[in-house]
Amino acid sequence: MTTQKHTFTVDLANQPPGFWVALIMKLLIGIGVFLYLATHSLNYFRNTFKAEQEIFSYLGLLTTSIGFIGWLTIFKWMAFTNFEKTIALFMTFVSLIGELYVAGYDIIYNTSATAPSVEEIRTMGWVVAGLASIHGLALLADFAGLDVMVLFSNMSRQRSRVQTETETAPEIRVFVNPNMKAASFSDKTNAFYCPPSLEAQAREFIANPNKWESVEAFLKHINGG
Repeated sequence: MTTQKHTFTVDLANQPPGFWVALIMKLLIGIGVFLYLATHSLNYFRNTFKAEQEIFSYLGLLTTSIGFIGWLTIFKWMAFTNFEKTIALFMTFVSLIGELYVAGYDIIYNTSATAPSVEEIRTMGWVVAGLASIHGLALLADFAGLDVMVLFSNMSRQRSRVQTETETAPEIRVFVNPNMKAASFSDKTNAFYCPPSLEAQAREFIANPNKWESVEAFLKHINGG
C-alpha cells in the first residue's frame, strides 16, 4: 500500500492585495503572541536564578516557547516515521501547555497585590521540573525508542518460540523392567527403561532435565559410570 503525498503550490505573482495583508497579519499575530508569552516565561525563569546566573534562565525557554517551535519544526521536517511524528507532535502540545502555564503564572503574580505562597512556588517548581523531565524522556525515546521496541519484540518472539517448543515437545515416559540391571534411554520411543531401583531418578530427570548436560551424562551417573 502506497501513500500519496499531496503538495500545494501558491502562485504569489497573481495573488490579490488581500493575500499580502492576511500574510502580514498572520506573521504579526504569530510573532507577537510568541514574544508576549515568551517574555513572561523568561521573566519567571529569571526569578529562579541568582543575578550572576541570569544567562542560564534563557535555557528554560527550551521547555516552553522555544521548545514549542523546535518540536513543531521537528514534526514538520525531521520526523520520518510515525513513531517520531507521534513524539514530536505530543511534545509540541506539551511545550505549548507548559508555555501557557509558565507565562500565565508570571502574568497573575505580576498583576497580583500579594506574593505567591511557598506552596505555590513549590508547585510551580515541580511543574517546570516535570516539563524538563518529559523533554528528556522524549529525546531519549526519539533517539533509541525504535531500538528498544525491536529489542523487546525480539525477546517476546524468542520467549513465545521457547514456550511453543516446550509445549510441543514429546513427553518422556518411564518403563520399569524388574529384569534390568541398568537404565537406558530409547530415542525411538522417547522413553527410559530401568529397574525399579532407578525409577525415581529417571522421573526426577524428566522433571528437571536442565540439571544435566545430556541424557547420556545422566545415564552414566545413575548406572555408576
